[in-house]
Amino acid sequence: MVRDVVLLLLVGCGRFGFGEHGDPADTLGTVDTTAGFPAGLVSWFPLDDASATNFADVVSGFGGTCNGTQCPIPTAGHRGNAFKFDGNDDCLEVANMGQFGPQITHSVWFRQDANDLCSIVAKPAYSVSATADTWQLETSMLNAVSFVSSHGTTSNHRINTPDNTLAMSTWTHFAVTYDGAIKRLYLDGVEVANGAIATPLTYDVQNMFIGCDNNSGTLVERCNGAIDELQVYNRALTPTEIQMLAAR
Repeated sequence: MVRDVVLLLLVGCGRFGFGEHGDPADTLGTVDTTAGFPAGLVSWFPLDDASATNFADVVSGFGGTCNGTQCPIPTAGHRGNAFKFDGNDDCLEVANMGQFGPQITHSVWFRQDANDLCSIVAKPAYSVSATADTWQLETSMLNAVSFVSSHGTTSNHRINTPDNTLAMSTWTHFAVTYDGAIKRLYLDGVEVANGAIATPLTYDVQNMFIGCDNNSGTLVERCNGAIDELQVYNRALTPTEIQMLAAR
């Protein structure tokens, strides 16, 4: 699939792949408006790669990989291909993506194939506690969805949907936003949960994980399902923008 992606690098700033992405006006890793995405897109994993052993962020160039039997396999996705996770040992790891500032949005397509505790995407924050995550998108055994984040205390802050919200074996668009004051969770473009917290997100130097979480070296919450089109924005997208992404 041809994707009209324009990479705009901050040459000589020492920030490519390592620095902060907090300014919505920052051109690091943003894409040309002809790509049809909202402003502020700083990381995009289409997950169309032929192999999960070396998958690509086509915007900012963050490297991703997996090892041996822990690699998910390519499958038909919502858009192009995706990666199918077996719920047993599959997990993808992405090099430390740095800080995204006071605001953030995650957008991803997910198909859950079994009732399980699944971490779709997570960035641990071990400087807070062994189980803290700067941000995490999680599903439960009761088919609820949670947006989890760390704000400097040992307990993660969570907003949750009711149980039995998530349909099995169906592609669903997930989006979460945080504008520095309010967290919001959307499914298929509809806001389903929100919560207020004004304390900034806690970042450290940990890698990001797709299809699992990492609790101080122990991989947990491995997904049984397929993940496609993971995007990260350095601002909180509007409801209209979320609806646009869910309609793609």
